[in-house]
Amino acid sequence: MLPFSFLPTFYRARCLNLTTLTITRNLMKTHKGTAKRWRRTAQSFKRGIAGRNHGNAGWSRRSLKHLSGRKDADPSYLRHLKRLMPYK
Repeated sequence: MLPFSFLPTFYRARCLNLTTLTITRNLMKTHKGTAKRWRRTAQSFKRGIAGRNHGNAGWSRRSLKHLSGRKDADPSYLRHLKRLMPYK
């Protein structure tokens, strides 16, 4: 039988011989703060627009209306979002 010196230490403790060795891949975790703020679309991600929660006294309706709705993610930020939310 071959020595287990080529295996990492956490596999050496669990394996009795090479036939029982099964290496599982690690799953990526979803970043929960990102998952609450962003939604997946077909090609991109979308989020709400900031600035509408409080301190709006004196603002015109037209200004506040521009802050409603959703905004798409910038294309330069897509790679970062895909890493933060791999299963969405």
